[in-house]
Amino acid sequence: MLIQESLYSIFFGNPASIALFIIFIIAFFLGTLLIHSQVSLVLKGEFSLKDRLQCIIYGFIFAMAVMVVLGMAFIFAVETPQFWTNSPEPPPEIHPFLLLIPFVICLSYVSFYPLIDFIFIALSEASDEGMTPFHSFIGSKIINKTDNKIISLLIALGLFFGVFFIPPLLISTFLSIPLILIWMTWTLTYPLMILTFYGSKGYIAGITNVYYHLPDPSRSIFLTFENGERSMKEFISDPGPRILLGLMLFVFVWAWISMIQTAAFYFTGALAISPYSYAGMVFVTLLFGIIGYFTRFWGRKIKYRGIDIYFAAYLMAAVGLNVLVNFLIVNAEKLEHTFEIWAFTTQIVPNYLSFAWAAVIEEVFLIIFTSYYFLTKKNEFTRNIKYAMISEAGQTFDPIPLFNFIKSKNAKLRTYAEETLFLMYERIPLKNDINLTEGKYKNFLIDGICDPHPNSKRICEKILNQLEQDVPEIVVSWIIEGLKSPNYEKSIPMARSLLSIDLKYLEKIPKELLLNLINDNEWRLRYIIWKVISRFIQINSNLLNEINVVKLINDNNSDIQAQILELAIKSSLSLPIDILISKINHKNRLVRAKAIECLESISSEELDEKVVSEIKILMKDPSSSVRASIFKFLANIGDIKNFSISLNSLLEGLSDLNKNVREASALALEKYYEESPEDLNLDSIINRIDPNNNEALNTILGLLGRLFEQNPEKILTTLLIFIKFDNQELKESISEILIEKYKAYPSLILENLIEISDKSTFITKGIISRTIIAIAKKDPKIVIPRLLNFLNSQNADIRLNAINSLEGLIDRYSDIINLKPIIDRIQKESDTHVKKEINKVIVRVVKSKPEEIKPYMKQIFQIIKDQETSIRISLARTLLEVARQSPEFLSLNTVTSLFKDEDSFVREACVKIIGYIGYQEPGTSVDFLLNKGLIDKEWNVREASIASLGNVVEHMGDKTNIISKLVASLDDEQGWVRRTSMNILAGIKEVKASQIPFEKIKINIESPDPKIREATASLLKIHAIQNIQRVFDYIIMLLEDSSEQVRQAMVDGMVKIIEKIKLKTILSELLKNLSDEVSLDLQRSVAKILERTTKYEEEKVKKRVISLLKIRCEMSQDPEICGALHKIKES
Repeated sequence: MLIQESLYSIFFGNPASIALFIIFIIAFFLGTLLIHSQVSLVLKGEFSLKDRLQCIIYGFIFAMAVMVVLGMAFIFAVETPQFWTNSPEPPPEIHPFLLLIPFVICLSYVSFYPLIDFIFIALSEASDEGMTPFHSFIGSKIINKTDNKIISLLIALGLFFGVFFIPPLLISTFLSIPLILIWMTWTLTYPLMILTFYGSKGYIAGITNVYYHLPDPSRSIFLTFENGERSMKEFISDPGPRILLGLMLFVFVWAWISMIQTAAFYFTGALAISPYSYAGMVFVTLLFGIIGYFTRFWGRKIKYRGIDIYFAAYLMAAVGLNVLVNFLIVNAEKLEHTFEIWAFTTQIVPNYLSFAWAAVIEEVFLIIFTSYYFLTKKNEFTRNIKYAMISEAGQTFDPIPLFNFIKSKNAKLRTYAEETLFLMYERIPLKNDINLTEGKYKNFLIDGICDPHPNSKRICEKILNQLEQDVPEIVVSWIIEGLKSPNYEKSIPMARSLLSIDLKYLEKIPKELLLNLINDNEWRLRYIIWKVISRFIQINSNLLNEINVVKLINDNNSDIQAQILELAIKSSLSLPIDILISKINHKNRLVRAKAIECLESISSEELDEKVVSEIKILMKDPSSSVRASIFKFLANIGDIKNFSISLNSLLEGLSDLNKNVREASALALEKYYEESPEDLNLDSIINRIDPNNNEALNTILGLLGRLFEQNPEKILTTLLIFIKFDNQELKESISEILIEKYKAYPSLILENLIEISDKSTFITKGIISRTIIAIAKKDPKIVIPRLLNFLNSQNADIRLNAINSLEGLIDRYSDIINLKPIIDRIQKESDTHVKKEINKVIVRVVKSKPEEIKPYMKQIFQIIKDQETSIRISLARTLLEVARQSPEFLSLNTVTSLFKDEDSFVREACVKIIGYIGYQEPGTSVDFLLNKGLIDKEWNVREASIASLGNVVEHMGDKTNIISKLVASLDDEQGWVRRTSMNILAGIKEVKASQIPFEKIKINIESPDPKIREATASLLKIHAIQNIQRVFDYIIMLLEDSSEQVRQAMVDGMVKIIEKIKLKTILSELLKNLSDEVSLDLQRSVAKILERTTKYEEEKVKKRVISLLKIRCEMSQDPEICGALHKIKES
């Protein structure tokens, strides 16, 4: 009775005690409900009594941790006189047990939970142990070093007692430190390390997200002075990132301050800055202690297993004790009466300074983990955060992060951001709900154009050019605005964009604006505007009348002078001769060259001795552009001989190092030859040929081509010598000459050309064949019969060139190409290479007009028997192509005769043909494939037989025999045979799970060949649809396979399975494999499955999946998982 009265007085003796008891009940139910809601995300509809009991245990520990914090708060309130100064009632008495009981329970749980944790690691499967990286390390490196579970269990026990239990006892004994102090400090280290690990990852993800949502800081600061109104608008529209960045940086700085001052507290006994300095702040600080548990851990760990629940309770209990430790170092005297009643805790208050080291644990680990992610630029977590941000920004049309990431030092990240940004601006004009003129789309694009960062400038200018084509009416207004800007970093790129804009939109640029800008102080802008004007006059030539070109041509910048001269050339603007002469003598080579080009507008009568003498001097000018202009001028004006121009100078130009000089020299020589052929000997040109100078060779041969009519035989001989050179550009040039001149000299060119030995590759024909084909297309009725006649030539090169050319013509001119002489040639031909090329012609006929090969089928079968192996194989594959295109041309009886061939590739072609023609006699075809094809000694024939069975099987009524044979092939020694069998079985609708022993599938799942494992993914769905639980573990194996193709095949298979059995049947099992205990590859595969199947589910299922994917996205920052989350959200 006395005990009952005593317990009653403890828990219900006064309103404060009753309030604490009510809070305990509320906290208990709240904790149970919280963990139940988390577990139900995975196990909804599958709750067992055991699961409910585990939730209740968590609720109890959760309530105890809350009671530790609130018990302190109540005692603090009672022990603080200022709270009771104006109160008529004395402060109530809070029995010490109301704090000590939850304190002891939490301390005991925190002390002994690691033993449960390590035993679980020792006894569980390897894939189940990794709740955190710390668990994974302990499991793989220490506890599970051996496969023997008993030894692992002993290691687990030894680890717990050797690390968590015995050390504090020894330290307390030998250093005379009160046991309670060292015990609390020691036991809190491990859970706080884990808690701060989760917290630091969340902190890094948060601060990275906030930082990259801020416009470039240097640009933002500049804009504050340049355009304060815009800066304020940007801040008001989205203040969050700026405010949060400041707060989050303060948190990191405060961690350093707190760590230093708490450590110093041990020596000084005072805190410089204390969150407990004011009585009211105590309650706020205690509340934040509990909130920290949820912000750091709760939303970052999927919890559904028993060990997950106990682990969550462990961290909650540690939070309660950690809050107590931090409270004690400032307000120890408030709890003196509470701890005095138990001998184990009496040393807490007298030694409260020692708790400084326990209190500093949290800050130490937070700084270590956060600094690691800050300082190590190559860690996968931060890299994944950025990839995920880029993906999300692209999906949500958020340009600011992308504009930041295109300046990243990481090339892959930069490229991904660039691709995403391009795609975003391509899609924006198509989105009715997005306004391209909105600040974040327009302003930041223009900022990027003005940015000194080369990559940002390049990308943004490219986007602007694209927008000029997509939405020119919008971009023109931006350009006009930019051209008026005093900021050259903006006006110059805007002017440059006018060089590619459509002319009809260029006309919308005010001409007054352009006329003003050609007088601007900045030469770079003037230079671009002159280029723009040269485009503008194409639509408005009157603009030149408003420009004083004669005055402006003396611009102090040589490039602008050259540009004005270029404008004069294009517009045929006549400039005074004295200006041109002065520019011809200009120190800048480009100005001299352009001035010489301007002379083209002057007739030969206007040229005086002074100009001609200048021209002769400039023919030796060191500038190649000047020399090229002189030669071009001479070619255009003509009358070269009368100007006493040195012919030798023109010939030397053919060998010049500069391409423009060589080409201009050739034009001048051509003009010279037209005017005075008797004074220019072809040999003088031919003798200039240097076989080692490919560039000059191209020029000279091009000139000879233009002079072809002067001596066709001599020039053709020269051209055909060099068409065999290993220079593709040279070959193509000569080929074009021959094609052009063929009409005038048909026999001469064709008969000489076809004798040249050709070099073809597997993919492309040689230059001789290509040239003949091009010639034949100009005159097919004459050339094609001649090519057929060439097949009877004694020269193998002629026959080969003829057949190669015919192959290139067969698709277009099959109506005038007679196949008979081609097929007859196979029997007569002795050259294997020619035979193979003839076979190519036949194949082309089969593909384009198969009906034309029908009359020759019998002849082809007769030809095959007498040919060498390589030709038999080629012809057999030709028949296979016939079977694909026109199976009715072949009979089963004739085709099966091929199976007698000794070569396996011929037999392979035979059974493949049966796969196409087997519908004619399905029973006979199946018997042949089963009784001959499947028992062939060569695996390629067996594999082809299985594939053909797959084609014929749909024409069979009873497929039982075929299915049994295919199942038997799952034991074949060759992987390709097994793979093909599985693919065919997966495609037969009538096949049942009972017909395929699961053991056969299981063996192939474990094959080292990824192609075979990929095939099992397709076949596994047959068993999965019947009994998903039986095969689910094997599905998981394939979903986390090392091969991406295998994983994708199983993802596709799971989508089909879910179509049959519905997602709710397997949802919980899938969601279990989203937790961090499984590999990232498996999580990605599950995310892909959910992405493709959840979109069709009801809203509550979507919310459940989104909640779990959100946790995994935040903790892994994996682009694929985050991408799946965003797509499900969009749906």
